[in-house]
Amino acid sequence: TRRSSDLQLKDDAIKQKGLDILENEIMNYAEYDRYVTTLKRTPWRYASLSRIDKYAPTYLLGLIQEFYEGGGDIDALSEKLEKGGFDVSHLVNEAQ
Repeated sequence: TRRSSDLQLKDDAIKQKGLDILENEIMNYAEYDRYVTTLKRTPWRYASLSRIDKYAPTYLLGLIQEFYEGGGDIDALSEKLEKGGFDVSHLVNEAQ
């Protein structure tokens, strides 16, 4: 039989793997969201995006929420996003 400490280590490793996957997805979508936001400045280009493309900011906000609720370090994530030139506040404004 497995000891509970062995199970805890495995659970922690799985949790960390999940957080790593979420963080990678967030960083990828942050770049995509910046692209979509740039297109918004030119209405005819923004109009050419599909509904799925226009959903990117909402999807990104959901990923960030999942990361936070999963126990991810939201301060470290915010710092990484800001270093990449991404402004999280526009997501919150857009979601309202």
